Parts: sequence; C-alpha cells; structure tokens
Amino acid sequence: MTVLSDVLQKFIKEYDLNCIEGLLDKKGGEFTGLAGSSKALFIAAFFQHLKRGIVLVTKSNRDASDLYGDLSLFIKDPDVYLFPSRETLPYDDARPFTEIVIKRILALHAFTKKKNAVFVLPVRTFTDFFITKEVFESSCFQLARGDEVPFSELENKLIQNGYEREDRVSSMGCFALRGDILDIFVYGNEHPFRVEFFDDTVDSIREFSYITQRSVQEVDEITILPAKEVVITPEINRELEKKKDRYNEEIIEKIRDFGSFQGIEDYVAIIHDDPGTVLDYAGGEYIIIFDSFTDCLKQARFFKKETERLYLEKKDKFFLLPPEMMSAEFSDLVADPPAFGSISILPESDNNVFDFGISEKKGYRGQIKQFKSDIEEFLIDGYMVIVGASYEGQTNRVRELLEDLMKDYEDLLVMTLDMHEGFLSHRMKLLVVLDREIFSRKKRYKRQFLEVKSAPFTGMLDIKNGDYIVHVDHGIGYYRGIEKLSTGGVEKDFIKIEYRDGDEIFIPVDQINRVQKYIGHEGRIPRIDRLGTDTWKKVKAHVKKSVKNLAKELIELYSIRASQIGYSFSKDTEWQYEFESGFRYEETPDQIRTLEELKRDMEDPRPMDRLVCGDVGFGKTEIAIRAAFKAVMDGKQVAVLVPTTILAEQHLGTFADRFSLYPVKVDMLSRFKTHREQKEIIENLKKGTIDVVIGTHRLIQKDIMFKDLGLVIVDEEQRFGVEHKERLKQLRKMVDVITMTATPIPRTLYMSMTKIRDMSVIETPPRDRMPIETFVLEYNEEIIIQAIRREIERGGQVYYVHNRVRTIEEKAESLKRILPGVTIEIAHGRMDERDLEEIMKDFFDMEFQVLVTTTIIESGLDIPNVNTIIMERADRFGLSQLYQLRGRVGRSKRKAYAYLFYPTGKSMTEQAQKRLMVINDHTELGAGYSIAMKDLEIRGAGNILGRDQHGDMLTVGFEMYVKLLDEAIQELRRGPAGGPATGTGAPGSGTAAPPGAGQRFNGSHPGRQARDVLQDTTVGPDGLPPAEEAHGDIQSTAVSPVVDVKYSGFIPKTYIESEKLRIEVYRRLSGVRTTYELNELKDELNDRFGLLPNELLELFYFAGLKVLCIIVGIKSLREKEDELVLVFEKSRVDILQLIRKINKNRKLFGISPRDHNTLHVYRTFEDNILKLDFLKDLFDYEEDT
Repeated sequence: MTVLSDVLQKFIKEYDLNCIEGLLDKKGGEFTGLAGSSKALFIAAFFQHLKRGIVLVTKSNRDASDLYGDLSLFIKDPDVYLFPSRETLPYDDARPFTEIVIKRILALHAFTKKKNAVFVLPVRTFTDFFITKEVFESSCFQLARGDEVPFSELENKLIQNGYEREDRVSSMGCFALRGDILDIFVYGNEHPFRVEFFDDTVDSIREFSYITQRSVQEVDEITILPAKEVVITPEINRELEKKKDRYNEEIIEKIRDFGSFQGIEDYVAIIHDDPGTVLDYAGGEYIIIFDSFTDCLKQARFFKKETERLYLEKKDKFFLLPPEMMSAEFSDLVADPPAFGSISILPESDNNVFDFGISEKKGYRGQIKQFKSDIEEFLIDGYMVIVGASYEGQTNRVRELLEDLMKDYEDLLVMTLDMHEGFLSHRMKLLVVLDREIFSRKKRYKRQFLEVKSAPFTGMLDIKNGDYIVHVDHGIGYYRGIEKLSTGGVEKDFIKIEYRDGDEIFIPVDQINRVQKYIGHEGRIPRIDRLGTDTWKKVKAHVKKSVKNLAKELIELYSIRASQIGYSFSKDTEWQYEFESGFRYEETPDQIRTLEELKRDMEDPRPMDRLVCGDVGFGKTEIAIRAAFKAVMDGKQVAVLVPTTILAEQHLGTFADRFSLYPVKVDMLSRFKTHREQKEIIENLKKGTIDVVIGTHRLIQKDIMFKDLGLVIVDEEQRFGVEHKERLKQLRKMVDVITMTATPIPRTLYMSMTKIRDMSVIETPPRDRMPIETFVLEYNEEIIIQAIRREIERGGQVYYVHNRVRTIEEKAESLKRILPGVTIEIAHGRMDERDLEEIMKDFFDMEFQVLVTTTIIESGLDIPNVNTIIMERADRFGLSQLYQLRGRVGRSKRKAYAYLFYPTGKSMTEQAQKRLMVINDHTELGAGYSIAMKDLEIRGAGNILGRDQHGDMLTVGFEMYVKLLDEAIQELRRGPAGGPATGTGAPGSGTAAPPGAGQRFNGSHPGRQARDVLQDTTVGPDGLPPAEEAHGDIQSTAVSPVVDVKYSGFIPKTYIESEKLRIEVYRRLSGVRTTYELNELKDELNDRFGLLPNELLELFYFAGLKVLCIIVGIKSLREKEDELVLVFEKSRVDILQLIRKINKNRKLFGISPRDHNTLHVYRTFEDNILKLDFLKDLFDYEEDT
C-alpha cells in the first residue's frame, strides 16, 4: 500500500532510530508516546532499520491480535507472525482450538527457518514450554520432485506428526493414501497437496481443491509441518521408558501408547528434561520488546498464581505436575535476555526513555459536522489526514460524506484501512482517524466471509437403505438402494423400492424427481402401498382436494396484497446514508442484498410481506433497524413484535442505541411496564408521538391503535399462538410486514419457494464468526467445572440452562459450592419483572459470571461476552430449542463452546437420541435450514399444517404434500384465463396516507444535527428540561460540583511514607477533572508505589463520582439517609433516554416539584463504587480512557 509505505518512510526519517537502537542494552530501553496503532508503525520502522528479528510480547491474546493486524499493514505477511496462547487452563484436558494450533505451529516453524521476522505473542506464550527446537526441526521435512522417500514409512511418520488418515482430505491436518498417491493438507496452506510416487521416488506434486478434489497447479516442493505441538519420536518414546520410576507410570504409558491426547501439552516437562521456550527458539539474534513490561509481568504472575491455585485444588484427585514444571518463570526468562525494550504509556523508569510524542485523537460518536470541522483545521495547518474505513463499502460511504473536503484538499485521503486505532503525530504532521472512531463502530478482525449455501429441500434428503420413500405414481415403499442393471443392452443405475408383499420396482435414476424421502412424524409407521392397486390414487385424490381448499385460503390473503395499493416509501435520504454508516460492524454480502430487497419492496406501492431467514446471530436485527429507520423518515410508525419480554427489553436497548443520535422516539410495551406506563404508551401511539414501539403479543391486541402505522416487524412468528397469527394476517393486508426467523418452519419455506411469499436468506456469517464447538456428554461435574473455569479465565461468561424453576435455586447453590469465587445468579420467567430485568442488565454489564437460567434466554438474546453454554437434561429439549439455545453463544470473534448433558445411566427415547445426534452433527455456520427439516422429521408437523391438514400430510409424506399444495397454488394463481386468482381484494383499498399526514421529517434538512431536534422535542410529564448541548468542551464549561457522600478513604503511611508525597497525591487527586486523568494517576501510583490499598481506592471512587458530575453537568450530589439528591446545572446527557429510564421505575426516581433540575434517587448504597456504577448506567456514561 503506497500511502502506508510513505508513512513508514516518513517515520524513519523523522525519528533517530540509531539512538533508539542504542537504548536496547541489557537494562532495557523504554518507548513512550506511541498511542493507538503508532506502536505498529514504530515496530515496523525499527524492524526495517535493524535488519534483525523482533519478538513483541503483549499482555493478552487480544492485544497480540490487534498489534499483529496493524503490523500486517506495514510489514509484508511472510515477515510477521502471530503466536497466540492456547487459551486453555492449566491442568485442563481440553484441546486448543485448531486455528490457534495452526498459528502456533507456523510460528515455531518460522523461528527455526527465519532470522529476520516479527513475532507477536502474549506473555503466556512467552512463558510456555515446548518440545525442544531440535525435535521440532526434525519433525518438519520436505518433499520435492525426484526425492527418494521410503513410501512404506511415510504413513507412520505422518501419524507420528499428528496427521489423521481419512478417505478424503477435506480439512487441515489430514492425509489420504491411495496406491502410490498421497493427499495431504498441511497446516498453513490454502490448498492440500497431492504427491504422486513412482516406487519410492516423488514423481509429481500438485495443489488440489478440497471441495472438487481436482488438481489446481503443479509445484516443485512442499514442506510438511507437524500437525500438533507435541511430537513423540521413537527416540523420545525409548527415553520415557526410563522415567517410569520418576513420574506417574500411568501417564508415561499413556504418552507412549497414544502419542497424542487432549492435555498432553501439560506434560512437556516430563517428555523433555529441558523443555524449550520462545527464547530458545529465537536464539540470541532476536530483540525482545514488551508492550508494557509491567503489564506483562503482572499477567505472568497472575497466571502463575492461578496455576498454583488449580494445582492445590486438584492434586489429591489426579496426578499433576507441580506449577514450576508447567511453564517457565517470567523473571528467569528476563534475567539475562538479549537486548530488550518496553513500550509504555507513561515512563516506568528514569533511564533510557524515548518519547515519540504521538497521541490519540478523540472519537466523534457520529457527529459528522464536528469531525469535518476538526480535520479541515488540520488540513489548513498542512497536515496529511488519512481517514481509514475497514472495508470497501464503508470507504465509499465515507468518501461520499467527505466529498466536498476531498475536492479542496489533496492531503485528505480516504482509503480502506483495517487498522486497530488512529493516532495524531504533530512531529510528522499526520492524523490517522478510522471510521469506527467517527461512528463508534466495532473493530473488525481480519477473516474472510465464509460461503454458506444451504439447500432446504432435496428430493432424496439424507435417505438411507430401509427408509420410507414416496413415488409419485406408486406410493409409499421402502428404499433399498441403488442397483446397476443391464437393460436394452446397456447398464444403468436404478432406485430400488420395495412395496407390500415383497413387490419391487426399479426406477431409473433419471426419474429421481418422481421420488422423495417420506418425511412425517418420527416413530409413526406409514402405510406401505401395494403395487397394481388404485389405493394410492384414491389417497392422492383426497389429499389434492384438501390442499386445494387450503390453497384457496392462502392465495386469497396474498393475492389481496398483490392487488392493493399501499404506501410507497421514499428513496433513501442523506440521513439514511449517514445512519447506515454508523453500524458498528461490517455488513455481510447477504445483509446488503437483503436490505436492497427490503428497500425495493418498501418503495413499491404493493404492501410488502417479506420473510427474512438468517441463522442465529447473522445480523437480522440490523436489517430490521434500517428498515424501521427508513419508515420513520417518512413519518410512519413501526411496530416490532417479539415473543418474549426479555427479547423486547434487549431490542429496546439495541434500537434506542442505534437511534440515539436521531430524533426517533422508541418505547416498549410489555409486562415490564406498569399499568399506568402501558396506558401512557398506548395513548402516545394514538397521538403518533412514539415512532417505534417494541413489544410482545400485547402489541396486536384490539385496544392498540396507531396514528399512522407503516411497518410491522415480526421476530420468530412461529412462537406466537393461533389467535395472534390471525391478527397478523389482518395486519398483512394493511401495512408492510417483515417476518424474521432463525430456524424457518417448513410452512414458511414452501410458501417462500412457491413465490406466495417473498423471502430473503442471510447465509453468510459475520466475518469474525466461528462455528460453535459442541459436546454431547453424560452428566459430569468435573467437565462442568473445567468448562466454566476455562471461560472465566479468558474473561468470558457462561449460561447454565436448568429448565426447572422449582429446583433452580438449589442448582445455583450447588454450583457455588463446587465453584468457589465464581459469581452466580439465577433468572427465570416466574421472577418479578423488575428483578428479572435487573438480573439480565447486570449480566449484560458483566456484573457476574454465570447465569443459571431456564429457556427464557432461548430467543434473540445477544451478549457477545457469553461464549460457553451448559445445558442440563438436553434430552428433554426439542431440536429447534437446542439450536436456538446453542445460538446464544458464539456471537463474537471468540471460539464458543456448548455442552449438552444427558443423565448418567438413564435411557433416552429414540427421538431424544436423534435430536442430540443432529445438533452434534450440525455445528457448521448456517445450519438453520438443515435443523428445521430434521425437526419436522422428528417431532411431526401438526402445529405447522394445522389439525385438518396434519393427517393428509402423514398419509402422503411432507414433500409429496408440499408438491400437491404447490400444484394447487400454481393452478389457482393462473386463474381461468391466466389472471389473478379468485378472492382478490378491491384495488385502492390500501393504506396510503393522505398528503402531509405524519410527515414529521419531510422538509427538514437531513444534515440538521440530532441535538438541535432533540431540543425541540416536548419533554415528558416529569418536567426535566432538554439538554442544552449534546456534547461540548467539558473543560471549558465544567461545573465545580459539590459531592457530599459517605466514604472512608486515606493514604496510609505504610503505602506512602513521605508526608510531602502524600500531600502531592491528595492535591493531584482533588484536581482531577476527567476519567482519563483519574486513570492516569491511578496507573502512576500503581507503578510508583504498588497496588493501591483499599483506603486509597475509596478516594478514587469518590473522585470518580466527582468526575462523573463534571461530565454529566451535576452541580451537587448529596447522599441522605435513604436517597441520593442530584442537582443539575448544565446537563450533557440524553434527556429523552433519561426520562425513559425514570418512567420505567417511578418508585426509584422522583423529580422535585419545586425545582425541575433536581432528581431524587430513592435507594441506599453500600459503598461508593456501587453509587458510581449506578450513576454511570443511569447516564449511559462511557469512560474516556
């Protein structure tokens, strides 16, 4: 990338890298003033200058991944490697995720071959034990054309190196042998290789496609790397025999016999008396740089303590190596290292410090006007300004927004730049700002979109010998496989079907479209037909008549819509464009296509009825949000219908967050609202003061009236009852409707496929999504403990599904006993609404680690930090339930795990066994269609087709039933003369609004700032005034708040002995006015004096309250006996959002009747940190760290 190459050269020119190199003596050089992604710029420049390798050590895998991504922009890919930690707990027999193992193997191999590269790794990898460098090198070998290789020994060598033999090579780490041909998929290669031998001579080597299995191109040689980290060679095996008297004999035999098993990495110190470390692999030629030496040291100490804790916890149950044999001591590794340095925010010492003076640039949270003003000032001053967007579509949007400035300033560059964080260098006269910093988008991690193509219907779906099969003309029989027969002098394959009395028929495979697998109620044996009778014809005739009546009913509804003239929404406005740019993630190709289809439908006069099918977590909600915004921009109201109150609450938060910068009023109608609140919301819907309402079935009851409803969004329609579905049928005749579902019920599938209903499919998972690792196991308490501990160790949270309200508290207490130190709460549908709401909010805010819950979490909940789910009695759940529950995890870039437990020693029904087999087999992304069809097969289709149709479906099988229904629909749609079917509605009976009705946004300038419109908004009955400004220079307008709360804090003499220094700290602490300053001071004290004692922490919590008052605009905060009293001077909060929160809980909040600037919080708090957390949540306050 030419621009980044120029930036790199500019950095090298501006800074004295020779001086920096001189700092890297054994005392260590320290580098400060490297904000954001400028760390990577420095490392890349230093690497180019040194002509030597660099080992860059970070605190965590996440930090390493971020730095690696940035370095890849400046350094060519073969010269930079990510070396992640295993992400497993000590003494844990879980296997590392394959993608992690691949990266580790590639990094180890690069260490053995390259002398000039950058390796980015967390401190856990830095202290890991490995097999020796010599053993690893000997496990890597090359194959080149013309080489002589003992072919007979090759299989054993590959198995020893961790490769698995398969019939067909389709994934990394596998090989296949067929005669003189070896197929092998080596770690790190995009394609597998096919090696052809002539006796023991390599005759040719070709890349081939693992999908088509066809060769792609020839290559001269390949390097075969080990497919596992721990390789047991014959020599090592012999040495292990001698160690039986020193270590546990059972473990020694397990290593010798199996060579590889889950958790073998814990025994490297047995396998090698002197195991290797990263420094052993690197040798003395590499420079070591820590991304904060202090942070790395703290993390290493934490992990060592965790290892010691787990050792003491488990040593009496199992043979375990002592902690000192599990990993190297960090202090030993850095005692006498090669040259090393440390990157830090603030100087950690007074010696060898180099300050680059590069700082961060503030984010804009969607304030485009302010952003454009700021960068123009930099451009006027002669700065180069690079605006980076994480993908091409977003780059084009940003170019549109900055088109006017780009015409005037050639130093303004907008480019696709997948960088972690922007930065500002006054010395280089360079500003780099990213789209996510403009719009508060999430960082996108580099990963290709996966192509997922599902086929919801296949004529011979998963058929096996002995399954029931349906022939169009002959009826139901047994499938007996494919046989080759000679007929007419030629051999052909035929489908063999067995009928009653042993009669057989052979169907040519070219007529396979005339047969389908019988899909009905699992366990129900269908009637087998007899050849040569008219029984089947009579059955088919009866079903045809039945489905024709059903078809008339279906056609009537959909043809009425087709003939109606509804409301035609306007084309996208500039606000729509700006709003969509503010999405925090990258849209998948399917999301973009689906949105285009939705907008086309909305702009068409015909009422829309579109089904959006997308797997769990594939981005359906964002599609709904954008459609809702488009409707509101035309002055229409939007109703979002969801099956559960918890999902309504989550959608409320999501919609409100996305609409926060725009004058869009969002509210919720559910049992979480009081009767008074519901009455007020219903009245506001009639008046039209609510733009978007989210609710459960309460929304479609007869007393709910809208002023100008334009769009209805239904989430998981199959979860609603018959009465609710009838009401939805009526709505579909009047307004545009979007129905969203994750596991499509077969009825909606066939309706969509026959074009009765428009359908959009989102099959592409988000770029950073991984398949969920699924385990189906007998109940095992030890595995549960390991699974929860592993998730918590990596900073995650856990769902524990226990679907019995009567015993859920008992289960939570049981988990607390076996998981000391783990915070656990419960949630179920019979809880008080407010308590349930508070629990779910606390879980989302990561206030506790494990949620023991019923199936109330089944639909739609999206908490990205929860990446492990444990289900008790999984045999009792339906297949779609299992699938939906599993979909609650894996909604981030982290690997997710699902544990499905069934009772030990208890027999399961055949259907339960099949359900668990299906969910275990369908772990791939986008498996929703397969799950839907399997679910139909297992549990029957009575609730889908209706009682009248259920028997007919079972008589002929689902696919035959759908075929007959499809034929009837097509016949009716054609009509007597090819016209519309009977039952069409009268033209002109749509719901087009009269000119000007409800057009509250038309005519207003799209560029008008949202804060200005908010100021014009009428406030609620509480009388709170609107915010005078949404944002601003806090320093220049900050109040000096009076904070009068209870606290007990001081600086102990044992912490800072010097009175003079204590006074200095007090002075600085009292002068803090931003969270950034507070955190900086805290980090400085931690660094200079050690961890803060509790007494000093109390002072910091108090200072945090003061800072919050400054930023929010509170002039006084007083704590009384049972309440907090807040007096506002100049509010900087979203007043409408605050009013919504106050209205939700009138008992907790009160507005002074005499002074509308005074807010009362009727609650007591145990300490100041609870006060601080409560107020942060109340004001949606985000720290400016």
